[in-house]
Amino acid sequence: MRRAIAVALLFAIGCVSKPLDDPAIGDDALQAAVRDAITSEPKLMTASIVVSVSHGQVELSGRAETDAQRELAGQVARGVEGVRTVINNIHL
Repeated sequence: MRRAIAVALLFAIGCVSKPLDDPAIGDDALQAAVRDAITSEPKLMTASIVVSVSHGQVELSGRAETDAQRELAGQVARGVEGVRTVINNIHL
């Protein structure tokens, strides 16, 4: 009886949960989270930053007015949960 309940619970959990390694689901949400974090940072309001994500790797591109903005954008992106690495291709 216990085994049947355990199997039923595992089946139910598997049916409603999303796979953690699904890059299409995770990357879209991660891209939105990084974009929100960057646009919420007042010091980055004058920068024009594009965020791309693939398998948890974030690539930042676009333009910043200063090197400090460029570095801050990278720091903000790295601070978002789920980001594995950041490639900072922002130009001045």
